[in-house]
Amino acid sequence: MVFGKKMKAGSKRSRKPKANAGHGPGCSTPLPTAPSQGSKLLTLAHAVPGKKYRIIRVEGECKLSSRLCAMGLMPNELLSVYTASRGGPVIIAIKGSRFAIGRGMTNRIIIEET
Repeated sequence: MVFGKKMKAGSKRSRKPKANAGHGPGCSTPLPTAPSQGSKLLTLAHAVPGKKYRIIRVEGECKLSSRLCAMGLMPNELLSVYTASRGGPVIIAIKGSRFAIGRGMTNRIIIEET
């Protein structure tokens, strides 16, 4: 319903089709890489502080992937977890920088222990 304008009875408002999120021609979502033999995959939300991990892939739309890519979180990058409290953000170190990542994002980052 459009406010401020009256619509004729029986007329339908046309909508533009939504672009397929994360798979458009301008999206640079990294391709998933194969984990090494015998490794256990988990999300960054389940990481243990003090251990080192390798990023396998980022599950989500293009906007999330590009944001994490700008911070340096790309597939095959190594990171270490500093703190991971139950409900708060996860603090990680990657390429000499520390970042605090919220739980919503950490649930979409798939990692393996190195």
